Amino acid sequence: MRADGTPVLTHFLAPHYFARAERVITACGFNVMRQSVNARVRHHFMPFPRPLDDQFTRAARRRICD
Repeated sequence: MRADGTPVLTHFLAPHYFARAERVITACGFNVMRQSVNARVRHHFMPFPRPLDDQFTRAARRRICD
């Protein structure tokens, strides 16, 4: 929980939380992008530069599908 009262989720397998969430904010990691497929309306994502993971391409592909 942040100081302002905002809950922060640090659980690895989180799809069961997505149905109850007003909004889901993540990076564009492989697992979270797959796990959030059913929460697309509430899922807001931002790619980060990673040396071994092309999050920008993954984000672009998700935007095309939405």
